[in-house]
Amino acid sequence: MKLMRWFNLLLIVALALAFLPIHTASAAPAAVEIDRNSLYVPGEVVVAFTDGLTSTAYGAQANALAGQVGATVVARYGNLALLSFAEDADVPAMVEKVAATGKATLVEPNYVSWIPEQGKELAASISGTSID
Repeated sequence: MKLMRWFNLLLIVALALAFLPIHTASAAPAAVEIDRNSLYVPGEVVVAFTDGLTSTAYGAQANALAGQVGATVVARYGNLALLSFAEDADVPAMVEKVAATGKATLVEPNYVSWIPEQGKELAASISGTSID
């Protein structure tokens, strides 16, 4: 009798697991190449919303705005959201399109900043030696 209970329990667990969704790994999108001549990340726009709302309200605003301008929300932090368009999208035009909605307090490209590389001259001046 005890064996039959264990069998029934195992059968129930197996059936329950069969109905769980299975997520398959998808191929990662091709990485966008950004070099030192890149001013901003292709296809990305950063937006800011009015301060003082809840995280849920910011998420709803970001999703509504993205739906209105044909973008997707790829990241959020506080009152900021990162919207993604197609990589070949005209980013300045997308900034204008998003700003024209009047739903964000700040709209700008996702600018790239670089930390300067130390050159030979700088290293030589710091160490006091010649680097060849």
